[in-house]
Amino acid sequence: PKPKPHSSFNQRASIQSVGISEDGRTCIAANNHAYVFMWDPSDSTNFKPIAKFHAHPTGSYLLKAKISPDCRQLVTCSSDQSARIYDISRGSGGGASVGSSSVRTPSPNPNMHGSGNSVAEGNGNEPFAPRLTQTLGQHHKWVWDCVFSADSSYLVTASSDHSARLFNLRSGEVVRQYTGHQSAVTCVALNDSSS
Repeated sequence: PKPKPHSSFNQRASIQSVGISEDGRTCIAANNHAYVFMWDPSDSTNFKPIAKFHAHPTGSYLLKAKISPDCRQLVTCSSDQSARIYDISRGSGGGASVGSSSVRTPSPNPNMHGSGNSVAEGNGNEPFAPRLTQTLGQHHKWVWDCVFSADSSYLVTASSDHSARLFNLRSGEVVRQYTGHQSAVTCVALNDSSS
């Protein structure tokens, strides 16, 4: 029989995006059905995901996932016309603390657009659940790519709506919109370093 789509974390789907944090403590892989898997690569004896979660609503495609330079945030871009920001910091103030439930739904942001089907599960050794902090839903078509600023305070997104947008992540507001493209904007880069 044909497997049901989106029925479990063990589904067969192509990996759309991979990344590793600058501190080397977090590795991520995201598939096109909007599932994100996180590992701690420093634990070579138990290389099992520390978290698995559905980052966007069922039926949407995840197109990109990136970890911020400060290693505290994960952004995912999707066909649901949004970029979602998750708090992935572990330990004090981050995700779930040791002893908490291993399955948890991240807290939605009051400014969130669309439905959130996010569920995270820990591996039992280190329960952890990334927390949805913000949904940037100002684009009108698919959000293909994104990049954090060097200080992790800003995010630039690229969309099929022929625009790129610069967001202030503290306020969630669009600081600047780059328009005038004749076709979809499918990739973006940013160099805001002082050197």
